[in-house]
Amino acid sequence: MGRYQKSKPSKKVRAKTEKIREERRQRWQQQQQQAQEETIETLALGVEELVVKLEEKEKELEEVMDHEIELAEEVMVLDGKKEGLQVELLREKKWNEVQKDIAARERHQAYKLDNELRSMRISISNRDDHINAYRETIRSLREQVGERDRQIRELRRTQG
Repeated sequence: MGRYQKSKPSKKVRAKTEKIREERRQRWQQQQQQAQEETIETLALGVEELVVKLEEKEKELEEVMDHEIELAEEVMVLDGKKEGLQVELLREKKWNEVQKDIAARERHQAYKLDNELRSMRISISNRDDHINAYRETIRSLREQVGERDRQIRELRRTQG
């Protein structure tokens, strides 16, 4: 027995089949492109949000640094006052025994200033910790922005 051989489809049938395949391929490509565009749009929005957060953190850091400068200036003034009081205290001790009462008050003022100075230094140390935390947050946000930018570039490359 011989084998049955199918006849070749007509040109119209082949053209119609090819047209259907092309339409399906175009729909599939449009769906893929739309999904990529949505992903890029979502990532772009995420990057914009990160940039806004980064700007906010930078403003906060700037405010903290301004405050730290003010505190540092106050510490310098207090250091100057402390040195002045210590010099004055030495002079008072050299004068005479009657001046001991005045010297005791000077020591008390110096003690108060030392406490204020210690308190200011602790405050500056705490501010430094906050600044370092802000810097770390900003670094992290910058890394996230970079990662998002890289993802967007890759998606655009694969899309193009």
